[in-house]
Amino acid sequence: MSAENNDQIDNLGFAPSQIELLAASLRFNASDISNSMLALATLLESIAPQNCQVKKKKRGLRSKSTSIEEISIQLGEYRFLMSVGNGTNSIRTTRLKIVRDIVIKTDDLPVDQWIASLAEMLALESQRSESARIAISKLLGAN
Repeated sequence: MSAENNDQIDNLGFAPSQIELLAASLRFNASDISNSMLALATLLESIAPQNCQVKKKKRGLRSKSTSIEEISIQLGEYRFLMSVGNGTNSIRTTRLKIVRDIVIKTDDLPVDQWIASLAEMLALESQRSESARIAISKLLGAN
């Protein structure tokens, strides 16, 4: 993230400790990938429903239950992707920088760094979107 983003975050209605709290609420439990992806997808859809896409797949040929294969959320000039790897016990977290619908940079990030970057961008999104601000405030327990 750039210094400009840090300046914008400092001007938000959220204190830095609240941004850390937001990142903590987004934490991912690698020992339970399926439930963690479901919780993250639900949270992101509540914060930015118009910007979040969730791809699901059936767990078995005759199964009615589904699991999440990929979560994608567009925030500003960044798209954040989390997808299940080849094995069901691995995930891939990627941040794409997009300018005029062209991907100009792709960063594969460790999960913790991806979540921290996502939390910062969600805080910035709350400046642009009243519904995102309200959803984040509820998540953080603020009135």
